Amino acid sequence: MGGSVDSGPAGNGGAILDASSGGAPDDAGSGGSGCQPGQYTGSFDGTHHPAITFNFAPVSVKVGTVSFALQGTGGALTVHSGKLDATLTNLVVPNAGTLTATLTGKFDCSTGHIVDGHLTGQIDVVNVFTSTISGSWDGAVDPAGAFSGTWTESEPQLPAAGGAGAGGGSGTGAPACVPPVSGTGGTIGYGTGCGTWNAQ
Repeated sequence: MGGSVDSGPAGNGGAILDASSGGAPDDAGSGGSGCQPGQYTGSFDGTHHPAITFNFAPVSVKVGTVSFALQGTGGALTVHSGKLDATLTNLVVPNAGTLTATLTGKFDCSTGHIVDGHLTGQIDVVNVFTSTISGSWDGAVDPAGAFSGTWTESEPQLPAAGGAGAGGGSGTGAPACVPPVSGTGGTIGYGTGCGTWNAQ
């Protein structure tokens, strides 16, 4: 883009400065928030419905943290050190296990959205099962520089989750994974998980 990045703190909505226009803000990204490299941290929630465990009772995120760094210059930044890290709970076991995942992808400065977001990791339900998971995540930045988005994943015996709200099905007639909206539970297919996240 031929400009320099405002050196303000990560997540503050600093704009790209276009050198050719004498340092005037260039409205790259959603709502003119710009393309701001830096470290972003926040929280996430959601639910995973194991394919075979607890009579199909879901486990939910009890405490979840999300973190990633945006690095690079120009029209697209690369996601580095992206991670989801959570403790899980359910109606039977208050501390039911953990979910960890690595996040990769890019931030498109022209749209203000995370693109090509991939998720790979593991879910461990204490004394019951451990499974790898894979899926996707997306997100967008608002004019204040805050990110929010969704994540979705599935266990390996199921088709990999293909995007927000598109979790795999297990052939049992269970509904596809639909992330919760405004604190509601949503619906979820066996062997899939999904939820929402935010970071600044």
